[in-house]
Amino acid sequence: MRQGYQYKGYAEQIRISETNQELPCLCVYDGVGYYQNLIEFMNYQNTLMVTEEELFSRSEDDVLRTNDKIVVLLKNRIDEVAVESYLKEHYGLEKTGTLLERGVHGDRVYLYEK
Repeated sequence: MRQGYQYKGYAEQIRISETNQELPCLCVYDGVGYYQNLIEFMNYQNTLMVTEEELFSRSEDDVLRTNDKIVVLLKNRIDEVAVESYLKEHYGLEKTGTLLERGVHGDRVYLYEK
């Protein structure tokens, strides 16, 4: 595990990112707070950080289109149902597992697959 400052209780999210380091991560956040997750983002194959508005309005993303499995991290106050519906409709990705219900920052982490 990387050394440095960590929020109390953050070790589980780092462990999840290490276990799934071969996968890309989609982080949907509300415009602030992404810095709280920088340590885990370094473990994933790559990380796309977008607000809900950016996700819903951006052109097709090659990483989401070409990968059969991704980790989705939803920050606090993100509409989980809207994101889930969008990923299914536009990329054929469906939630297949819950990796973390309520992280130290209120984060939710899921596994999505085609």
